[in-house]
Amino acid sequence: MIGNYIGLDAGGTLDRGNATYGIGITSGGANTVGGTAAGERNAISGNDQYGVGILGGGGSTVIGNYIGTDANGTAAVPNTIHGILIGSSASGNTIGGTTSAARNIIFGNTQFGVHITNSGSDNNTVLGNYIGTDVNGTSDLGNGTHGIRIEDSASNNVVGGTLVRGKERDFRQQQLRGLDRRFGNQQQCSRQLYRHGRHRQYSIRVPDPELSRRYHRRHRLGRRQRHLEQCDGVWIQGASTNTTVQGNLIGVGADGTTNLGNSGQGVNIRTGTTGNKIGGTASGAGNTIAFNGDDGVRIEISISLNNAILGNSIHDNGAIGIDLEGAAGVDANDSGDGDTGPNGLQNYPVLTSATLSSTTILGTLNSAASTTYRLEFFFSTACDGTGSGEGETYLGFVSVTTDGSGDATFTTTFTTTAPTDFMTATATDASNNTSEVSQCLTVTKLSEPTLVTLGGSSSEALELLLDWNDVTGASSYTLQYATQSDFSDSVEVMGLTASQFPMNVLLADGTYYWCARALGSSTASRFSSSDSFVVIPLFGQVTLLVLAAVIAGSLWWRR
Repeated sequence: MIGNYIGLDAGGTLDRGNATYGIGITSGGANTVGGTAAGERNAISGNDQYGVGILGGGGSTVIGNYIGTDANGTAAVPNTIHGILIGSSASGNTIGGTTSAARNIIFGNTQFGVHITNSGSDNNTVLGNYIGTDVNGTSDLGNGTHGIRIEDSASNNVVGGTLVRGKERDFRQQQLRGLDRRFGNQQQCSRQLYRHGRHRQYSIRVPDPELSRRYHRRHRLGRRQRHLEQCDGVWIQGASTNTTVQGNLIGVGADGTTNLGNSGQGVNIRTGTTGNKIGGTASGAGNTIAFNGDDGVRIEISISLNNAILGNSIHDNGAIGIDLEGAAGVDANDSGDGDTGPNGLQNYPVLTSATLSSTTILGTLNSAASTTYRLEFFFSTACDGTGSGEGETYLGFVSVTTDGSGDATFTTTFTTTAPTDFMTATATDASNNTSEVSQCLTVTKLSEPTLVTLGGSSSEALELLLDWNDVTGASSYTLQYATQSDFSDSVEVMGLTASQFPMNVLLADGTYYWCARALGSSTASRFSSSDSFVVIPLFGQVTLLVLAAVIAGSLWWRR
């Protein structure tokens, strides 16, 4: 099925939705909705239930469509419930693909962008889509609640390479059909309206109070019943096991930096779900999970076990990076790790020292006796109010084995220089129970050198002296110079004992960039900010000076 407007008018902008599904697939397999060639896209929007419903069968492919949007992929024309529903034991379906042409744009729908539900709805793949944002992956145009929700024993599903934005901040449906649809399409997350115990709930928000009362009277909703779940990027619950969430942008735009955070968690694992993988150990498997209003990743309920959280970039979330809800916020380690809870309330490492030379990290882990753990290390720009970090930049890992008392010490060195001031870590056992993020540790480092100017905006000499200030505690310096401002082709001069270097290397004409760092006996500084100089041609100078320069092997320089 290709090239249609389903639920829209002929202009592709107005709601003319069907009473139930835009497209319904109830049996059979190998159906294709949309395509990657020009003119094959469907716009499936404005329908009174789902945009696409796959209920039974398997092997269908939904690619290259706009679902919940107008024909341009820029404005919301919502499907009243979800953008895509996979249920009733529908298995082996693919939503999206690995190319930009295969990407589905799914936003503006009243509830979920993609919903996978029911036992037997297994082995489905949601790949490379933009969920909750426009065609450019930069505008906040979320679906009404969660970006992706997987539940009710749907297992072995994969979410990969997808940009996920769950909640739209100020959603209005352009055309409303009847009282139920009117209120259904204006359900909003509001993080401050209601809270029950430790678990946050979120309210229906309707602008007209009288109509709101009529709606609730009609449906006899009690106070507790009037509340929606939190609005998360990815929600996994209800014995849905072995979901893989890898290589996604959750709460950030396609550029990896734009704030498109969800109001709740980036990823929420609930009610006894086990064996899920958030990130991974292979290159590119890590997710970026950032700017969400609550935790980066939350795991709830004591029987939610064996959930691996590996190799991700988790930062700038409203609460903590990883929350195992034994208690709200950071859980304290316990001796021998005998407590129970989500992911077994796995203890996290305690970092005792981190120095900058390469990066050398010392610390301890107390957990189950005689057990091997994968410890992952991260750089973080800042610590939150709990003293915990979030794991912004993945550095690497080391395996440690505890002794008979459950104790292990570790010292590990990475060649990467820490780009930020704080270090954090997690621990994951052999059953893939990942801990919360450790407390922050400040990286010990020397002060960065300050470069001395080259004598004004322009100067010339037969020899260029690159100079910087002395750094207290430094025993040597490293100079770096390059023709590219990002130092991608840099040359390093190491082991300099003085805080200056006579640049007597014969260089080709052109602009050069340079910087320096200080090194001590067990630590170092980061590289300084950079400066530049220009090697200029000798032609046109006095013959005697040219001859002198050639004989001396030096060149004329200008800053």
